Amino acid sequence: MPKTLTKPVTVVNEKGLHARTAAQIVAEVQRFPGAVLFVERDGYKVDGRSVLGLLTLSAAQGTILTLHVSGKDAEALLTALTGLFASGFLSDTPE
Repeated sequence: MPKTLTKPVTVVNEKGLHARTAAQIVAEVQRFPGAVLFVERDGYKVDGRSVLGLLTLSAAQGTILTLHVSGKDAEALLTALTGLFASGFLSDTPE
């Protein structure tokens, strides 16, 4: 059975997790085909490849989500996603 890496992350951007930020998560997952992501909030897990699923988490600013990553690219994906969350999704604010 493959090992699953787990890490809590906080939604720091002002607008929370919305369509654009969810799409950024999905894009990161697609960059690592050897990894599988599930995102959890309060015991409810969704597939990290689904924008709609991620939106159902209703994650406002300050929400703590838990990332569950497995597969051969798990560490790389977890590092990329941790950076994305820590940066507030970089492009979340209009220029």
